[in-house]
Amino acid sequence: MALTRLGLNQAINLATNTTGTLAVANGGTGLASGTSGQFLKFTGTTTLASASSGKIAQVIEDAETGHSTINSTTYADVSLQATITPSATTSKVLVMANLNNIKINSSSGGNVQIRIQHDQGGSSFTNLAEYEGVVGYNDNDVNNPSPMFLHSPSTTNAIIYKVQAALLTGFSSGSARFNNRNSDGGYIRSSLILMEVLA
Repeated sequence: MALTRLGLNQAINLATNTTGTLAVANGGTGLASGTSGQFLKFTGTTTLASASSGKIAQVIEDAETGHSTINSTTYADVSLQATITPSATTSKVLVMANLNNIKINSSSGGNVQIRIQHDQGGSSFTNLAEYEGVVGYNDNDVNNPSPMFLHSPSTTNAIIYKVQAALLTGFSSGSARFNNRNSDGGYIRSSLILMEVLA
């Protein structure tokens, strides 16, 4: 490093008074300001690499205010479906379902299983994740099961995600209703949210 000008009691202006590669000044961090809403990623030096890693590129939501009734041990749709098109093959998709007020209609109680499926080829849905243990009894509401899954689709084609449910084998005669009516006769809102996370 070479100093081009330095006088007694003169402050050093690093922008105009020095040449060459500069070390980090005493008390400094060597960090420039990052872009708003992004995480800073370090490379092992004081130089910042691209701050796009971990950035949320897009958010898609499907909200359902009507209800779906499941009355079989065969999986059926619960009216939550959304489509997202990743911007890069390295992106991940965070799938989050928020299922409100599942009413169990069974005198002896029963379990409901929930699964998230996806279709990224345009031909058929395949299982992505399955969850069990939503338990309830006659006329009781089960609040807010929220299955989530982090998917690595490795594609920039459109991907469809949906939520399905089924009664577990052994469930006595009855049904499970999603988005059960509340006391004022309206519906409780459920949703399916898709978030693209950049690599």
